[in-house]
Amino acid sequence: MSEARERVLDTAEQLFQEKGYKSVTMRDIAQALGMKQASLYYHVPQGKEQLYTEVTERGLRRHQVGLQAALHTAVDDGLEAQLHAAVRWVFSQPPMNLIKMMDNDMPELTAEAQQALEFLAYQCIFMPLSTMFQQAIQQGQIRHDVDAMRLTGTFLSLLEGIQFASHHRQTDMPPVVMADEIIDIVLNGLRPRP
Repeated sequence: MSEARERVLDTAEQLFQEKGYKSVTMRDIAQALGMKQASLYYHVPQGKEQLYTEVTERGLRRHQVGLQAALHTAVDDGLEAQLHAAVRWVFSQPPMNLIKMMDNDMPELTAEAQQALEFLAYQCIFMPLSTMFQQAIQQGQIRHDVDAMRLTGTFLSLLEGIQFASHHRQTDMPPVVMADEIIDIVLNGLRPRP
């Protein structure tokens, strides 16, 4: 990939994350890049949806590779270590804002683009975490009557909530510290320890 194309994708990613798909125009992206709007179409001939789709695919695949690597490095140390590794990976990256993406951005896309990105999000984010929870269930690290996909959704929702609170300065606690505390509560409960 050329340096110019990489710059286009980086700039578009930042704008889409800040403002959302609907609020960003090709003109906004071209202005942020310091180029004419017509020149931007050289890189993305099909326009804004193509650019959004490519940016989102790139982000999801980056998360998949990083998340799988983080989980793999901690696999021998058990579920708690894997959860902490996942937290550190997720918080080291720009927020994905999956809930906002699904609620606000996806309805603006064609059905084909929606379906492709939803499947990719499932494959890149949900599956590595769900597999981790399923293995923990099989190894007896957590109860066998717990649904791995529900745990995955809950875990991702917690992380997005922490990122939101941190971004909007609703807490002074660093996101990783807050997530570590929640992991401890989830795994060890709220009851006082002897």
